[in-house]
Amino acid sequence: MGESKIRKCIICGRLITASRRYAYCSDECADYARKEHARAKMREIQEEHRKFITETRQKKNMKKPGRKSKQYRNELIRIAAEAREHGMSYGQYVGIYEYQKGMKI
Repeated sequence: MGESKIRKCIICGRLITASRRYAYCSDECADYARKEHARAKMREIQEEHRKFITETRQKKNMKKPGRKSKQYRNELIRIAAEAREHGMSYGQYVGIYEYQKGMKI
């Protein structure tokens, strides 16, 4: 068949004689190597996922044409709250405000 070769275990460094392509001295070292490989693969997948999420969030936060800014939305909310304080609807309040603004000019 094949010749026996003396090799070092990749994990612990013990010398082993192997007639095939063994890289580990025991099942424990092989299990450890398998788990480390799985951990490394999971870290790689998680890093790719983090990059994807970051890119997605950046695209989502980019200003889109025709879309109002947050400041504008907050301004609408402020005006709507003022209208409620005065017992009016938003439309009534804005109508009076525009009318008064037109009178001052």
